[in-house]
Amino acid sequence: MSRLGQPRKKVHYDPDTPRCSRCVHYKPGKILLQDSLPREAPPLCAHHWFTVKPVGLCDDWRSKKDGTTLEV
Repeated sequence: MSRLGQPRKKVHYDPDTPRCSRCVHYKPGKILLQDSLPREAPPLCAHHWFTVKPVGLCDDWRSKKDGTTLEV
């Protein structure tokens, strides 16, 4: 293991934790034009239809990679 990987292993670093930005229902925010002025639309949960933060999490989370869900 490299010297850079040792501190991560020591603190049990997990780069793939469940969060909204890694959910299949996550729709990222976008820049829209309104009256020729840029407006930022926030990220959205397409399952529940409310705005979310990329680091948020809910009970209905489902992985983009393999479709796994959280154990509730």
